[in-house]
Amino acid sequence: MRLRVAIDLLPILALFCVSVALLGAIGGFGKAHAAPSWLKPGATMDYLGNSTRYYVQMNQVNYIRKLANVSWTVEKIENGTAFIRQRVSPEDGGGSLENLFKVDAESRLVLDIDDEPPLNETYAYFWIDANLREGDLIKVEDMVFSVEPGEPLNVSGALRETWVLRGDFTGQSVNGTVFRWYDRETGIQLRAELNITMQLYGETTWIIVFVQAKSTNIFGEPSNSFYINLGERERNALGSLFEASILAAMVLIGRRVLMGRGS
Repeated sequence: MRLRVAIDLLPILALFCVSVALLGAIGGFGKAHAAPSWLKPGATMDYLGNSTRYYVQMNQVNYIRKLANVSWTVEKIENGTAFIRQRVSPEDGGGSLENLFKVDAESRLVLDIDDEPPLNETYAYFWIDANLREGDLIKVEDMVFSVEPGEPLNVSGALRETWVLRGDFTGQSVNGTVFRWYDRETGIQLRAELNITMQLYGETTWIIVFVQAKSTNIFGEPSNSFYINLGERERNALGSLFEASILAAMVLIGRRVLMGRGS
């Protein structure tokens, strides 16, 4: 049962937990940092996550889609360390997860997660430095991302100007691309996308994840406008990626993917 829950939550966790098993360590940067002014006890961000995994079973491409509510809250700041509680709650009501991050408030360096230090030098995804320029390189988790201008996003009823970060990764059993949108004013993450192909026990599965902020108390009152504005871009992207996955699946016809067994 625990294994089944972990498999179902894997797409969300790929974005919101430290990806130690997937990504190699990269040296940090020597840039000076300062704790952001909004980083105070009670600061909260709420997101809606949409994850889809595709697999081949009985000579067909199948998919399973999951919706989850994701949130993080700053519980306290103590001796320069931010204690941030992250929660992932699937909308079907099962398999909720919770983690406590201890993060250096100035550098974003993750000191530990649930009292366990990360294996690699890891920087929290919750926020980045707000003082960025196009072409900058910045570290999130243990990946280096390039900075590009991003489109405005609607959060809590207001359009927020963004930077978009892109990072690509390749490993022995996994490869993919991660996009992260950050608010230009505060540096807070507003959206993330992950396209990933994984080899598990010699078999292949594809995972596509969208996560976008729906409300926050940091720079606005909560609003339901997120549910009105979210949708078209995600549907278009999912449609094209699904078509691509069908083509890729032609070489896998007749094979059973581990993550699809017993579904």
